[in-house]
Parts: sequence; structure tokens; C-alpha cells
Amino acid sequence: MGDPGAEDGGLTPFLPPEATDVADEVTIVSNSLAEEDLNLEELAATTPDLILGVATENGTQAERVDELNEIAPTVLLEWSGTESWRDHLTEVAEVLDAHERAEQVTTDYRDAVDDAREAVRDTIGPAEDTQVSLVRLQSDSEIRFETPASFPGQIMADVGFDRPQSQLQDQAEGGTDFVSESYENLEDGDGDLVFVFASGGYTDAPEIFDDQMWAHLDAVADGRLYAVDFDHWGAASYPAAHRVLDDLTAAVSGELDPAV
Repeated sequence: MGDPGAEDGGLTPFLPPEATDVADEVTIVSNSLAEEDLNLEELAATTPDLILGVATENGTQAERVDELNEIAPTVLLEWSGTESWRDHLTEVAEVLDAHERAEQVTTDYRDAVDDAREAVRDTIGPAEDTQVSLVRLQSDSEIRFETPASFPGQIMADVGFDRPQSQLQDQAEGGTDFVSESYENLEDGDGDLVFVFASGGYTDAPEIFDDQMWAHLDAVADGRLYAVDFDHWGAASYPAAHRVLDDLTAAVSGELDPAV
């Protein structure tokens, strides 16, 4: 699977830096990003020894598992949503008997979280005393406040940040990855640090946030609003998590310029 319209097949956010060259050698076996848009002929032509897929709420790959098994032995791993990215690694490692490699990946991530937490403490103060806001630009009429259940929200929680009240939901009562709002409520997305990213479909999203709509945010006045790449901040993978932590560290250390 992948994005046949992207130069790297849309794979880079899911690959470690040392493997990004592999993206050019991978055959994309889907016609689009849609889960159900799998090209079985392209897949069969790659003559795989094993097929790893996902069992999601949509169930589209599960519906085709017999066809997949005709091509190669197929294992479908559970993917219930954004929260699955950690367990997914463990499950892949179980299938491939790559436990040591998976343990190293998780250890490297924990170390990166510790380094980011230390960088925050050394530059702007303890993470728990710092409120981080995550704002996704969905369209020219909709913004989405990312909750702690979202992929970047989970990483911010690992670092130990506080979050704005507008981005907190009771997950036990059906909370989701985001809270949908209009731009009229943008002020509710203010914080000590604000990270803004645009959904892939919003091609006309601004990159600089210095107009009147944004000017009343304290983060803009303080030069603490940063534009980051949704391809990584929304990828739900360990390599993408490292990119999120790198952006966070660059922001608090002054290496990433504010988008104001």
C-alpha cells in the first residue's frame, strides 16, 4: 500500500532515516490511499513470501483475505485506530521474529522522549508547566484541535506537557482524536507552544500566521507558534514520532523559526 501519486510513495514518514532510500525501490500496490483500493495484480506480480495487512473497522482487507492468501500466506494485524501504532510494531515483530529489533526501536523512542523533555526543561521550563496546543487546519472553514488521543497528542503526553482545556476529552465517554471547530474559536487553541499543521487535502493552507485572525493569540505575540509537516505529525509510526520530537526540540531551542 502507499500513495502512487507521491514521489516516495508516501512511505518516508513510516521508514527510519537509514531506510528512506528503500522507498524508491518499493512497488506501490494500491491505486490510491483508500484502504479498499488494493491492486491485487500488482501485488501478485511482486511474488511476496508473506503479506502483512491490517484488520480495521472498515474490514476491507479482511474481506479479501482469501484472495490475498492465494498470492502468499497472509497475516492481518489489528488496527483499531491511532492508538495502535505502538502495539503494531510489537505484533509485526512477533510475526517476523524480530523481537530484539522491536525492543531497540522502543528503547530509542523512550530515550528520544527523555532528551526532548530535558531540552524543554533547559530552555522554557518543566514540561508539566508548559501548555502545548496542537491545531490541524482541515480546510478554510474548519480547524481541528488534536486531543491527547491523537498521534502527536500521545507524544506530547509522553514528554509530559499540559494541554489546553479545549483539547481535552474524556476518552471513556467516546472522545476522539480531535475536536472540530470553526476559525471563530481559534483562540481556544492558544497555548505556551502552538504547533500548526495542515491536512494533506488542504493544499491552500497558509504557511505564515501573521494576519488578524491569528494575531490575538499569545503564542503569536510570543513567537511560539510553529508550522510543522502533517505527513509526519499524522503518520502514527515510530519514525514519525522521532520527527515530531525533533521538531519539538528544534522549536524550544530556537532552531525552528516561528511561523509568524
